[in-house]
This record gives sequence, structure tokens and C-alpha cells, in this order.
Amino acid sequence: MNLISPRFVVDVLGMDVRPIDAQYASSADMFDGEKVSIRGYVDLVWRLHHTTAIFATQFSVTTADDPPFDAMLGHRSTVESGLVSTC
Repeated sequence: MNLISPRFVVDVLGMDVRPIDAQYASSADMFDGEKVSIRGYVDLVWRLHHTTAIFATQFSVTTADDPPFDAMLGHRSTVESGLVSTC
């Protein structure tokens, strides 16, 4: 799962957090061994500075206003973007 802080979404990117349904809201992902609750999502288009490839990625927005990260790509997205490779 890709995670992003609500403060980064609103204050830096100037975007709105899109709401999620009640079933998804009760789910949580893990970061550093602890559960991270989700309040919504954003769809972002981005690229790495040394490539021309463009990626469209959905990020889950945390309920914590200021988690210890701005944005974090999950394993699948890091492989798809070429940041890491699989063995």
C-alpha cells in the first residue's frame, strides 16, 4: 500500500483528500510494525527525475496529520516504477 500524510496532500500539493467507504476506512496498513489507519486517498501522477516514464499511483491518506513520512511507496509500486527489482 502507498501511504501519504494529509498535511502533505493539503498543504504542499494543494489537493483534497477523496473520501473512502466505511468498509475500507476500517482497514489499516502497517508501517514500522504499527497499524496505520486510513482516512481517504489521492491519485497522483509522478515521475523520477532521471527518467521520462510517468506513473499514476493511488496513495492512501493516513488519519495521522503528521506521520513520520510525507509519502511512501509500497513494494508493488517501487517494483513497477523501477526503483527496485525483484530477484
